[in-house]
Amino acid sequence: MRREITAYKPIGLTDYLRFITNKDHRSVDFALGCPGMHMIYGRPGTSGSSVDPSRYGERGAPIRVNGNLIFYGIPSTSSTSSSDYPSVDIFLRGVASSTGTIPLDAVEVSGVIKQYSSDSGSVGVRVNTIEPDRTIPYQLGLPSDDTSATDWSIGGFWRDGSAETSGSARHIKYLDPPQIDNADTTNTTTRYRLLTLNSGEQINVGGKYVNAGRYGWGRGIYIDNSNDVQNESNTLFGGYSLRSDWLKPNNRISSYWNGPFYTPPGVYILLNPRDTDGDGQADMTITRTDGSAWCDPDGNARSDWGRTITVPYPDPTNGRDLKWKDTNGTEQSIHVDGNGVVYAEGNIRIRGMLPPHMQLTVVSNSNIYVEGSVLKYRDPDASVSNTDPWRGTYSDNGSTETCGIALLARQNVCVNTTQFYSPLAGSGKTDNDNSVIISSDPDSRLRMLFEFGPYESDKYTSGGPDGRMLLLRHSGQFGTSYINAWLNARSGLNDWGILHLNTDWDGLRSPANLPEHIWGIGDPNFNPQGFGIDSSYFGEVFPLFASGMNAHFYSQPGIPNDLTIALDQTTFTRNNYLMAGLAVVPMDVRIEALIYAQEGSLFVIPGKWFNPNPDDTASKAASYGRPEGVRKAFPFFGQPLDIRIIIDGTVSENMPAAISDVNEWMSKWGKIPSEYGSSGISTVHPGEGLTLLYDDHAGWPYTGLRGSGTLAAIRKDKYGRTLPLAPRLPVCGGLIYFGDVM
Repeated sequence: MRREITAYKPIGLTDYLRFITNKDHRSVDFALGCPGMHMIYGRPGTSGSSVDPSRYGERGAPIRVNGNLIFYGIPSTSSTSSSDYPSVDIFLRGVASSTGTIPLDAVEVSGVIKQYSSDSGSVGVRVNTIEPDRTIPYQLGLPSDDTSATDWSIGGFWRDGSAETSGSARHIKYLDPPQIDNADTTNTTTRYRLLTLNSGEQINVGGKYVNAGRYGWGRGIYIDNSNDVQNESNTLFGGYSLRSDWLKPNNRISSYWNGPFYTPPGVYILLNPRDTDGDGQADMTITRTDGSAWCDPDGNARSDWGRTITVPYPDPTNGRDLKWKDTNGTEQSIHVDGNGVVYAEGNIRIRGMLPPHMQLTVVSNSNIYVEGSVLKYRDPDASVSNTDPWRGTYSDNGSTETCGIALLARQNVCVNTTQFYSPLAGSGKTDNDNSVIISSDPDSRLRMLFEFGPYESDKYTSGGPDGRMLLLRHSGQFGTSYINAWLNARSGLNDWGILHLNTDWDGLRSPANLPEHIWGIGDPNFNPQGFGIDSSYFGEVFPLFASGMNAHFYSQPGIPNDLTIALDQTTFTRNNYLMAGLAVVPMDVRIEALIYAQEGSLFVIPGKWFNPNPDDTASKAASYGRPEGVRKAFPFFGQPLDIRIIIDGTVSENMPAAISDVNEWMSKWGKIPSEYGSSGISTVHPGEGLTLLYDDHAGWPYTGLRGSGTLAAIRKDKYGRTLPLAPRLPVCGGLIYFGDVM
């Protein structure tokens, strides 16, 4: 006789839309959802369901919690009606069989499932099982202490830590989370330092042999920015916490707020989808902010390189060719194999688009700040179908689904919404808590970087944005200020910039007494007398689609736009200019990544309300009109901007953020209004907002996922075995066994 057991190490990070690891085994209730909001996990197919069907096709939402789970949403007194029971909807994929539907996705909780209740009712959960091209009517997901159902686990889609069997098995065990800072089994250092710091050739530096990986020139890229950290403290006289810093703009204990922008310490990584320095390889732009100098591959400090370098990706398939001039000016080049890993000792700030067929794992020993879209490759010249579920140029052997990126932080992964329109390093200064100040000093001009993600909306089906608007909340300091703004300034464009209107729009027109390229803030020819000076900010809207504007922005996903605002340099009075808020709308921000916050959480910085005037609301406008100094298309107080954030990948974290913090950021990013202010102009994301979607390629790393064409592994090892979507991912601590256990 023979008995056989198979044991394997799970990755865990690739298998769930939400994975709460609870690495410290805390006996608390972990919260999912948001008070007062209808939360949707996953997406229905194109057929009917308990919520409106999606034109982009179905997405499952597998969830795993190592501990107790409590759902938040909209409490209701009803237990059956779908019309008045819209608390939480979860979509889980399955496969049809002769005995029912076999789960591919599930809600797996190793503790107890709870649902928040109050005097107004309890939060209910609808479990929607979906098969290809059809959605099965929902069933109610019950709390663990409800024993009324014959099949409590809904055929295995809804499971908790109970050892009981109610129709189908329920029992889920604790899954040891992966550790990114574990010591490597063959070395005294941690695994990701081994893959970067110790991954280069031995070079002679000053008579001593040093690993070239120490300077970033190994098979992986190592960045020694150990000063770029934000250590939390607690003393008798107060302390510093990241949460307090993120939630309280311009607080006195932090130096990281600059007007409306939160600029943390950290190395800045811009992912470029193409070759930007002419060496024939797609590259990344890396900027240090810690004051340290870069070293060349010979180990020589290169202060002449400045803070920014452009380096090829550590391509795990093709490696990279390093080319540089040594200290004598002689051209040098070497080829280095790649392992697809970037590791930083301190914070990382990241945005951009991967090149075709690139897989990358970015690891921080501290925090990762996502400051714009992080995209898989998209051909900027290709058209994107309005019904494409991946929002890219999909093909069986194309580029969108063959890219992959993992963002692994030992502490937190933070979506920094204040940097979606990101000031370039050194631009814009501030002398108060609210505004960036721009003076006649050319170095004070404000240069902003932003890019658009792939457009997505199920509510607005007219294709996509047919025009965009520039929103500015600004004033002149001590008096009228005259400014100009340029968007992607280059040869062939009119030199007067974008702040000019030769036709009436929203009651706005450039005065005839000023040159075309100048806009006056606080000038009575533009504004009501007395508005736009000092703390009397003007809420202005400039249409970037109006005739004569010539706003040459790049609307293709992932292509950076450069917006510059400067004080006019002619003979006009040049009072300083105060900028308290800037946005280009509508915008889509898409983060296509496997996210892991080992010790902390996924967090979203709420930022300030774009319009902070509590007297400027829709109800007051209906009776009294808008306050003076505010254009009709300017958002009301308490109204989110038309910017939709979609995280399309996986989210794993030690514990979710506090439900009060989730409520804070969802109020600003969770539900976009149906029109811009009181203008009557429709937004392009009405009723939509921050959304999490599970990327099927994370758990099933193959092309042709939708069943068409040849099924092929995205990554393979040298023996032809399928590898995960991103390289060198950590694995869970324990083993999972299958087989005939005695």
